[in-house]
Amino acid sequence: MSPISGPLEALPPELRRHLLTMMEFNVLKALVHASPVYHEQYLLDRQWLLGQCVEKLLGCVNIEASLVCQSSTASFAQTRTRESITLVLESYKHLQGLANFSFIEESLPLDDIIWILLFHTSIVVPLANRYSAWALDNLAKKDEVNEANSSLVDASDSLSQSEETRIIRALYRLQLWCNLFGIGPHKEIDKPFYSGYSSIDLLTIHASHFEPWEIEEMHCVYLYSETIYRQIFDQIHWDVNERNPKFDAIRKDDDPEGSFDLDSNANTVAEDGFLNGMVTQGLELLHTITCRVTDHSELVLIMQDKLCLHTGLLAGDDLKGMGAEEERRRCAPSDQDLKEKEREPLPFQGDRIDGVYPPLAWTLLWGGTYSSITGDSLWDFMGGNGLRTWGYVMWDKERLEYMGAIEVLAKQIKEDSWLEDGDPRTSMGYGVEFGI
Repeated sequence: MSPISGPLEALPPELRRHLLTMMEFNVLKALVHASPVYHEQYLLDRQWLLGQCVEKLLGCVNIEASLVCQSSTASFAQTRTRESITLVLESYKHLQGLANFSFIEESLPLDDIIWILLFHTSIVVPLANRYSAWALDNLAKKDEVNEANSSLVDASDSLSQSEETRIIRALYRLQLWCNLFGIGPHKEIDKPFYSGYSSIDLLTIHASHFEPWEIEEMHCVYLYSETIYRQIFDQIHWDVNERNPKFDAIRKDDDPEGSFDLDSNANTVAEDGFLNGMVTQGLELLHTITCRVTDHSELVLIMQDKLCLHTGLLAGDDLKGMGAEEERRRCAPSDQDLKEKEREPLPFQGDRIDGVYPPLAWTLLWGGTYSSITGDSLWDFMGGNGLRTWGYVMWDKERLEYMGAIEVLAKQIKEDSWLEDGDPRTSMGYGVEFGI
């Protein structure tokens, strides 16, 4: 780009600074590269300007981005304990209670601001685009009319602000949970991590930080990640199978180095552990697998290096089924459970992005009253009928209407007959706090 000059550069420094604060990141970047005067102005206020820019770019996920940055470091991973995780969770809860959160007011270091900016633009946004295309394609395939109209799937290119926020919010929260409770981005085979949190603890933490439809947002992006890795497992199954002749030269036993049993028919528990081990290494690995790797041999090498077992988090044996959720309700009933018990009204009140109000699909699912059933408990009730495959809690009312999703939702509920024996909320146990 050629340098610019003229009236724009002749403005007083105060006006130049003000002008820079009003710009989106891409415009700011273009201007400071084109103008030596504005480049110098930018360098004088770099931390403040980038902080302002990133805050506008991230919107409602500033808090999550800050905590993801804090917990993504190698030093955090190496010293991760239940105590250090608890400190992050307490900070998260405190920040969620603030009216406003500012990178500038929190004096976030410049290196952290730059890391957040790069992580957001190069990892989170591309994955959000891929997720939305995948989910909307699945939705179109569930409706005969929309399946024949491929132009509807292209709606992923023009997400509304609320839709984009839900998806990006879910991705950041999944990354944070990976950093805290999963393998994280700094996998160490010789140092397996055990947080000391039980399944009841994890479910209680979910309920204390998020509304139930926000937990479902996380489950939707988790399912997307899990689906990607299932496909990859199929692709590399023979490459890492211990019976592959390529392992003959190093075969000393039945488990040569670099081999893995990914036979889902033979060992579902192990497959779930491998899937959770891959998902909980976080978004950067998922981005590498989906957006950067094009060569099969490179894919095999990456997977051989990254494959490991892990349980817990949003999936895995200790959170599967209704047993853990029912136990959580008996041991640690939440305010959300009380709202559910009293069937507190929760009608659709527009597509809001603050998390206080649910999307239309959630209110339709529960008849406009409160429900705290999420995760695998909801999956059990719904019979795994595919609501999450099309991201039912991600979309605005307008999209649900013109893509026929309201009809798809009603059809899936009817086919599953999940309300046939009464409202499933009546079968979930509560503790003595509710006098039951």
